[in-house]
Parts: sequence; C-alpha cells; structure tokens
Amino acid sequence: SATGTASATTFLRGDNAWAAAGGEFADGGEAGGGNRSLGNTDAYDFSFETNDVAHLVIEGAGGVSGGQGIIDMPQQSSISVWGSVATSVASSSTKITFGTELWDNQNEFDSATNNRFTATKAGIYLVHSSVRMLSVGLNNVLSMMIKVDGSVETAFSQIPNAENINPFLTGTAIVKLTASQYVEIWCYHNDSSSRNSQAAIYSTFLNIHKLS
Repeated sequence: SATGTASATTFLRGDNAWAAAGGEFADGGEAGGGNRSLGNTDAYDFSFETNDVAHLVIEGAGGVSGGQGIIDMPQQSSISVWGSVATSVASSSTKITFGTELWDNQNEFDSATNNRFTATKAGIYLVHSSVRMLSVGLNNVLSMMIKVDGSVETAFSQIPNAENINPFLTGTAIVKLTASQYVEIWCYHNDSSSRNSQAAIYSTFLNIHKLS
C-alpha cells in the first residue's frame, strides 16, 4: 500500500509514496511566480511528443561537440528534389521538372504529375533553387522565377558571356504560404531555339524548408 497521507495537495510518486504537490505545470498555464525549468537534470534528450511520435527533441547527451542543446524537429516540413531528367526550355516560360526526391518529410512534393511543392500548413518557408541552362547563345537573357500559385513571387536573371555559355540561375526567397498554396520553378530565355537544363544533382535542384 502507499505510504504517506493522501490529500488534495499531494500526489502519488512512482515509488508508491505520497508527496507534497508543488512546482507542477498546469494545463493552460498559470502564474509561476519566477523562473522555472522543465526537463532532465541528467544527460538525456528531452522530447515533445504527440500521437507517440517525437516532433521536437532537445539533445541532451555528448557535450557541446556531441550535440548537447541542439533542437531537432524531425517531422518539420522540408523537401530536397533535383532535375534528374533535362527540361527543354523554350523561348516562352517553361516549368522545370524535378524528377528525383532526396527527401520529403511531409509528402508535399508531387514529382509524378504536377512537379510542385504544396504546403500542408500555413507558415513562412525558405525556398532555394538552382537551374543550369546549357549552350545558351551570347547576349541572350535568361530568367528563373519562383512562382506561388502560378504567380511570380520573385525572379533572377542574367546574360551569358563568352566565358559562361552554361550559366547557373540561382535564387533564394522567403515566402509566406497558406495551406494548399503551391510553389513551382519556371525558366525563360530569348535564344533562337530551345535549350536544356542540366540533369545533375549539383546544378538543377529545389530545396524548401518551413521556418515557422
């Protein structure tokens, strides 16, 4: 049987003893009256879970060089895809195809049909992309556009010169998305005929990560 005295101000500990309540964190919050700590006093990770899955982990072991204090969000919305097959870009705007996924934490990138990222949750997202165009004629304008729901969010342009006929178009943007809005990468050039993007993991890719 439990030792000690049961009352409205005590709780039953794991060792089957009643102890005085105090310092607890109430559902919905309460006035703490000062700084308080929640977590481990030994060198173990501290996790927040829902549905028996850890969604936020504070590393506790290994010292500074071993990751102590690093915050990990293993389920956070994040993708990395690349153009494993070349896209033929005409003199009109053309959507870039990213056929291979390196990771897609929330299954938000459609590489089979629409070739786009569709946000599951509203938030602020970091978008970074690169497209390398091959054999572009000199003095022709190239542009890469980050589009949200089909409208240009931002664009990056350059004009190749004699030393750079296979130019990289690279751009980064922070965009605010609502749930179900989608992101695509489009390119344009005014050369006389179609040009291909380079099918290489280091040159034609798209990375998107939810910041908040």
